[in-house]
Amino acid sequence: MKKNQTRRITLRVPVYTIVYLRQSDFNEVGGKMYNLSIGGLGVKTNYPISTGERLALSFHLPNTIGLVNGVGQVVWRQFHGDNLGHRETLFTAGIKFLSIDRPSRKAVHDYVRMSNSSLVG
Repeated sequence: MKKNQTRRITLRVPVYTIVYLRQSDFNEVGGKMYNLSIGGLGVKTNYPISTGERLALSFHLPNTIGLVNGVGQVVWRQFHGDNLGHRETLFTAGIKFLSIDRPSRKAVHDYVRMSNSSLVG
């Protein structure tokens, strides 16, 4: 990997909103989204989620009225229980979108594109 290159394939923008996650046993957990791309999202949560786990997810994009719904899979997870710098968050995780309805996909794409242009300009 070249210097300053990351493994991220798609652009991510900062987003701070609540995300609702439903596990396969129908247990509903909450988290705080901290970034978003057209391919997935980053989340902070105090609930145990596992790498490879499939989750139903829903969230509101800031300053919009639409609810985004879909299914994602946890592709990485990091535990922070022993790290003093993360007292309020036990886990951070990356969730890849597996399926997302067409209106939600368009809303995410438009939001990422618009947020990126405001970050650059």
